[in-house]
Amino acid sequence: MHTPELLTFKLNQVVPGSTGLFIAALFATMSSVDSGINSFNAALTTDWYRRQFARDREEQHYLRIARVTTLVL
Repeated sequence: MHTPELLTFKLNQVVPGSTGLFIAALFATMSSVDSGINSFNAALTTDWYRRQFARDREEQHYLRIARVTTLVL
């Protein structure tokens, strides 16, 4: 039995409805991580990269840098 099947089958046998709570907690954790990455990326791109390395560029350049940084993070 694979792990997702184990979680959905066994967890639901112990406490009915617990699978939904587990999935909700997983999504909540992912949301928190996403917010942290977004905040760090905004600060990194705007406060550090824009001021130290690439002044007076067009906004598309900063947007591209922010997207690449998000992928790296």
